[in-house]
Amino acid sequence: MDKVKALIKSSPVVIAIIYVIVGFLWIQFSDQLVFSMFDDPESITHAQSLKGWLFVIASGLLIFFLVLQSNNMLGEIIHGLNRINKKFESTLENAPIGIAHHSPDENWFEVNQTLCNLFGYEKDEMIRLKFSDIIHPDDIERGRELDAKLASGEIDFFEIEKRYIRKDGSQFPGLARKTAVYDNNGSTPYLIVTLQDISNQKKYEEEIKKSLHDKEVLLTEVHHRVKNNLALISALFELQNLHTNDKKLQSILEKSNIRIKCLSLIHESFSQNEQSADIHFGVFLEQLLQLTRDALNTDNLNVDYQTEISPVSLNINIAIPVSLIFTEWIMNIFDDGYKDKEPVVNITLKEQGEKIELSISCSRVNGLKEKLENDQQSLTFIIIETLAKQIEGKVDYETDDERFVSHLRFKKTDLRGTGSFLTDKEILAISSSKN
Repeated sequence: MDKVKALIKSSPVVIAIIYVIVGFLWIQFSDQLVFSMFDDPESITHAQSLKGWLFVIASGLLIFFLVLQSNNMLGEIIHGLNRINKKFESTLENAPIGIAHHSPDENWFEVNQTLCNLFGYEKDEMIRLKFSDIIHPDDIERGRELDAKLASGEIDFFEIEKRYIRKDGSQFPGLARKTAVYDNNGSTPYLIVTLQDISNQKKYEEEIKKSLHDKEVLLTEVHHRVKNNLALISALFELQNLHTNDKKLQSILEKSNIRIKCLSLIHESFSQNEQSADIHFGVFLEQLLQLTRDALNTDNLNVDYQTEISPVSLNINIAIPVSLIFTEWIMNIFDDGYKDKEPVVNITLKEQGEKIELSISCSRVNGLKEKLENDQQSLTFIIIETLAKQIEGKVDYETDDERFVSHLRFKKTDLRGTGSFLTDKEILAISSSKN
């Protein structure tokens, strides 16, 4: 039976051909069979009549069987379609978002139960509503403009946030998404809309914005407090410097004060950059150079500063060590004096991909070549090497009778951590090397 059903479903033409062949064979050879079995005319006539009735009965049974199987198959198809239709209706009714069909002139065709529950209306009430009954007056025109573009085929889809009004008068923010169904002639019989209540998302967004704002305020306050505390420490160093006559101690206090001002300037630059956690280091380097010039009072030397500084951005934990290395270089240059009164200092900052190079060169510096060759364990050079290791950088020097060049090469990374430029372990190592 299953094979017969499969045959009927797969090829009714084959069945028709088989029927024609069987009928042809029956007509062609049944007479010969009758003549071979009977001799008298009366018997032959009865046999021929019986043969005709057998053919009619067999054809009727075949037709009955085919119609019955066809009806059964049609019933199965209709049952399957009904089952699919019920699933579709159940899916539409119980979808987690509101779904509706409406005409371009804002008449509802179909609304699901979720949409009705969202607004608090029964279905028959919802169908009769106008857009002005459920949409905030200030948001209607924006949606109508997009509906017109959708109906005309100018756009295929859009989503929009609106304020919606429930039956009890309360409002909620909703996210509507719409698309259009088009006829063969290009007209738009209806639009499909889905609507989702986004009250919780809005609440979470507000909480996140508030949390971010609070953290930004806290971070800004922290940096201001750090900057103010560093300024206080700097002032104390200056007071201490004024109350001592020891030249060596005054030099130590002055250098320490410059380092503190460098850190303070970094925190100020970081707190001013509200859009990023990085520092515009190229701009900062110009400010740091001016700070060191003012602190070291080099105007009497008539120094010619020549800079080639690229607009580089650095993470604060990279910027702190690099800034302190630069400060050590500047202080080291002016600590050793010049042979003439018009020295030239070249400063370059270059970025190539993820590689950064900071260089500083100076002309005719007394003692730096000998200091580099004979005193590699000086505090300045130990601090520079220690800071360079923190950022996995490399420091090297070039020197001759005319110029002294310092290079710092490092990779631009998003270094995380405390931002402390010297750990207790590193301070102990520097102390041990000096002893």
